[in-house]
Amino acid sequence: MTQPTLLRYLSALILTGYAFQEPGGGGYMLSRKVCAISNNLQAGVSLRSLAEPFLKQLSELLHLGVLLAVEMNGDVVYLDMLMSATSSMQALIRIGKDAPIHSTASGKVLLSKHSEAEIHAMIQEKGLPRLTEHTITDEKKLISEIMKVGKCGYALDNEECEIGHRCISVPLYDYSGKIVAAISAFDDTDALTDTRIKEQVLPAMKKLSGQLSALLGWEEA
Repeated sequence: MTQPTLLRYLSALILTGYAFQEPGGGGYMLSRKVCAISNNLQAGVSLRSLAEPFLKQLSELLHLGVLLAVEMNGDVVYLDMLMSATSSMQALIRIGKDAPIHSTASGKVLLSKHSEAEIHAMIQEKGLPRLTEHTITDEKKLISEIMKVGKCGYALDNEECEIGHRCISVPLYDYSGKIVAAISAFDDTDALTDTRIKEQVLPAMKKLSGQLSALLGWEEA
């Protein structure tokens, strides 16, 4: 196959959402929209490897720590984490480690895919342990906050897991519209202010989550 023919085919795949170029002008990869045809994710292409270049781009853009998390057995499990070189925050998060789902921003995002009955059942099993003075330990208050997350498309952790630390999280969707993971940005409370979140951080995160969700086959309604 000649190079012009190959480029023509590649351009068609990109335009229709079946391929993409890695951030920074890297190589090309097939998107997970290809897998949606058979309702199966492409074998051998993990969510972590797909998200990694986007996480790096987000961390470098915002100068914040970023992470990728999923829900497993009613807990949050971190699949990947990048620290910003300019952040003063120490890395308290470890890849593969789980965290309480009710006290983290990523946990709230992951909870938002569940019904109230399902959330209630999880609370009955796991409880709502207090980690800091800001941790939500009332079921009605937590469910109310989770419902807000579903409407606004993001969640916050305001020193609910660690004093002095703040986190914001947005969902990742697959081809069926289901939340499959959460992407979070975190730093000290002084660095991650309300104004900065609204004007800089949240718009960048929503843009990235939309791009990455599209690679998983998601199409915005």
